[in-house]
Amino acid sequence: MIDLDSLNVWNDQRLVGHLWRNPIGAIGFSYAPEWLSRDGFRVSHTLPCGSHDFTPEEGIAHRFFANLLPEGGVREQIVRDLKISNTDFNLLRAIGGECAGALSILPVEQQPPPR
Repeated sequence: MIDLDSLNVWNDQRLVGHLWRNPIGAIGFSYAPEWLSRDGFRVSHTLPCGSHDFTPEEGIAHRFFANLLPEGGVREQIVRDLKISNTDFNLLRAIGGECAGALSILPVEQQPPPR
């Protein structure tokens, strides 16, 4: 089943955590228990490792993950080409597997391809 309100965050083949959006589109994040139990690193200084959720209402997770996305004309072009609404969560769902850096953000029904 496709969950349009949840995404998984990966580092290579290891599940780092989960993203979700609330009804107004704000993004929350929580680390996966297996990431925490196997010496996973924090993805940001603003998102220290722990078993608590970074709620959408806090805005901390939203700011960090939104900063992985392109801005300006590039963002607008992607939105037009993919015919999606211009929200951070929808862009993460559409292109999060291609984000710069060590993290991949994918729909929950997908896993990253082996490297």
